[in-house]
Amino acid sequence: MKILAYVVTATIFEAVGDAIMRVALRSPYALPGRIALFALASFLLTMYGLFLNLAPVEFATVTGIYLASLFVAFQIVNYIFFRHFLNLAPVEFATVTGIYLASLFVAFQIVNYIFFRHLPSAGVLLGGTFIVAGAAIIYFWK
Repeated sequence: MKILAYVVTATIFEAVGDAIMRVALRSPYALPGRIALFALASFLLTMYGLFLNLAPVEFATVTGIYLASLFVAFQIVNYIFFRHFLNLAPVEFATVTGIYLASLFVAFQIVNYIFFRHLPSAGVLLGGTFIVAGAAIIYFWK
């Protein structure tokens, strides 16, 4: 349960930090307001990295939980900030979400190997196959 708390907290930090970053990029606010939004987004994204890496478990084992919770958090935060939900999300965000999650999974495995020499288990690879397949469905479904 402690591991799940770390992962869900990291997920919330990332999803909210990403949303605030998008608000800052598209914001009509004056420069000081936008700088404050960028600073808040940067802080939240830093907290995401901290919580995800402090989870008391091998990183490869939380990858699937993290990506699944991130997909859900992206949808919820997207609705709260932009009033779009799931398949009603702006096309570019809905499309990017799947591609982002798939590429994040692949990048996590590569970085985990390069820095820590950890190879993904068969379960992680199978779960990753489902993540990549889900991303393809999100991207190509018309």
